[in-house]
This record gives sequence, C-alpha cells and structure tokens, in this order.
Amino acid sequence: MSRKKFAAVVVLLAASCLFAGLASGAAQTKVVIGSKDFTESILISEIFAQALEARGFTADRKQALGGTAIIQAAMAAGDVDLYPEYTSTALVTVLNEPPDFDPKSAYEKVKSGYGEKFGLTVLDMAPLNNSQGLAITKDAALKYGVGTLTDLSNAAPNLRLCATAEFEDRTDGLAGLKARLGGFEFKSVRVFDKGIKYEVLRNGEADVNVCFTTDAHLAKGDIIAVTDDVSFWPPYNMVPIVRGGVLDASPEIAGILNPISAALDSASMQALNALVDLEGKEYREVAGDFLRSKGFIK
Repeated sequence: MSRKKFAAVVVLLAASCLFAGLASGAAQTKVVIGSKDFTESILISEIFAQALEARGFTADRKQALGGTAIIQAAMAAGDVDLYPEYTSTALVTVLNEPPDFDPKSAYEKVKSGYGEKFGLTVLDMAPLNNSQGLAITKDAALKYGVGTLTDLSNAAPNLRLCATAEFEDRTDGLAGLKARLGGFEFKSVRVFDKGIKYEVLRNGEADVNVCFTTDAHLAKGDIIAVTDDVSFWPPYNMVPIVRGGVLDASPEIAGILNPISAALDSASMQALNALVDLEGKEYREVAGDFLRSKGFIK
C-alpha cells in the first residue's frame, strides 16, 4: 500500500471514530424528565427541559405521570432521570420520617436519605415553598392588620373563614392552630368546595380561606397568603431529584438546574402558575418566557 493510500485510510478511520464518539456522546446527553400531575410540577419540569435543551441535551418529557408513588417507582426503574419534588413530601411520604419544620434541616435529611436509600441526588433547594396555608383578602388584611398567623389568631373574631372538608378538626388545620396559638375563633366557619374557594372570597362571602402558598390566584394581589411566622406547617421547598448515574455521565446538569431553582420563589411561582391556570397559556410558552426573562436561554 502506498503512503498516500495508507494516510487516506488513517484519516477515514479517524473520522469514523470521531463520528462514532459524537454519536455516543449524543446518546448520553438524552435526559428523561418527569413530573407529577399538577400544573406546578409540569411547568417546572418544562422549565428544566428547555434549559437542558438549550445546553445541547435531548429532553424526553414524561410529564403528568401521577402522584408521588408513581414517579418514585419510575425513578427506581430508570424510566425517569430527573423530576421536581418537594422537601416535606420527600421526607414524610417517601422516607417515612417525621416532619421537620426547619427548611434547611428538612432539606439536608432529604438529601442524605435519598442518596443512602435510593442512590438519587438532590440538587439545590429552591426558595419557593408550596406549603399549606391561609389566605386573606387584601382589604381585610389592611383593615384588621393581618400579615401573620399570629395577627390572624387575634383578628379572627372579625373574619369569616372559608374552610375545606375536615380542616376544622385536623391537627394541621384549625384545631392545631388553636392549640398552638390560641384564638382563631372566627366569626363564622363555612365549608366550601376547594374549586371555588377563591371565588367565595372575591364574592364577599368570606374573608379568609385555606390555600397552598403558590396558588395561581394569589398572583392577582387581591388575596394574599398569610405569613406562617411560627412554622406551623412544614416546608415544601422544591428540589430537583436526579438519578446518580445521570449526573456521573453529565455533571454539568447540576450547574444548569441549580441557578434556575435559585430563581424560583413563591411569588414568581404564583405568577407562572397563573399564566397557565388563569390565562390559559401553554406550558412551553410560559417556561420559555421565564427562562429568557432570567437570561438562562436566548
């Protein structure tokens, strides 16, 4: 074989190895992103998916899979590589540990527990806290000086509560609040279907309702979440959960997702949820606009 032919063969072999390597690398950059079956979880998973796609990953979406048990099983089976979870759900429901009312302590327990029991990595905790709470109309809050649960315990005789079934008797509901702080003797307590609890306040039928602290309706500003100043409810901060092998192959995923989590607080999550639930916008549109507004993608 002549030197020229030999050199050509070497070049072809090198090129074939290079393309094979690129193809292999492309396969390794596929990430399966899951979510539970509610607006916020789907939306955060879409935010993660688009952020990873912008950095060269292929995102395979498996959104709205179901509840905690279903997505946990999907992670264990390797059918999902990452998804957004909440600290107290992870601690109490998955790890079967008692609630921890300190956000940082709860996070550290989840991080170590998921690593030891499941080989899963818990990335940085987001400021957003999708916890149970109480909300009050802005007008009533201003009139009676209500900003915190302590304020509300004292102002309750002037206010009407829109409750959901069983809230009155639960230890994490009205009965527990009375035992913890005293007061909370509302002018009236009426049970309404949770689907109309904000409508009830806006129609003037009640002043206070039971809420989740990242509810879409809170973004309007006419109804505000009461600050839990006594840590009555455990924290539900969002954390991305990632399979360890995925991070071993692509450690840069942590560097992509952690800054996004840091940018998600309760107020911004309320606004994002509202764009989907109240304005009817598509998940992809809302996620993309958020990422561009924060400079995560172009």
